[in-house]
Amino acid sequence: MTYAGSLDRTLRLGLGAVVVAYPFVPPLSGVPADWGASKFAVAAVGVMMLGTALFSVCPVCATFGIRARPVDKP
Repeated sequence: MTYAGSLDRTLRLGLGAVVVAYPFVPPLSGVPADWGASKFAVAAVGVMMLGTALFSVCPVCATFGIRARPVDKP
């Protein structure tokens, strides 16, 4: 069962890519470089966002019954 609509998927994909790259891109990594290992936690959040965008399934949305996509009618 898919929960994410096309706009939701697009936003998660774009934001997830930025969040994954942010701690590791040299011109942008000035602040996160001081975070130590927590920059990997930031990247993990970005990977989760990318995963939910690619598979159209968000475990948090599924748990709470939130749908960003209209229900398919039989």
